[in-house]
Amino acid sequence: MNMRRKGIGIGMFILIGAFVLSALVMFLWNFSLVPSLGVNPLTYWQAMALLVLMRILVGGFRFGPRMNGGPGRWGKWGEKWKGMSDEERKKLKEEWKKRCLKPED
Repeated sequence: MNMRRKGIGIGMFILIGAFVLSALVMFLWNFSLVPSLGVNPLTYWQAMALLVLMRILVGGFRFGPRMNGGPGRWGKWGEKWKGMSDEERKKLKEEWKKRCLKPED
């Protein structure tokens, strides 16, 4: 139950953050670009759509730092995997199969 409440709290924080950030983008656009460049003012929903569009075009769909802590796709795990012998790799795969796969009833 506590994890569910925490998840709801994080979701609400993200949702409120998106709305606040959209309002900030709308304010900054209308305050700075409309008088100086003569562009049309943005509505609130246009500002939110602009944020989403920029996230897709520039930032992709990843949020925050990479979880594996290193450069490239696999980071430290890739380096560790390359340094393992065939026996060590097989042992690691078996261990993860035990941990991740549900036993059949």
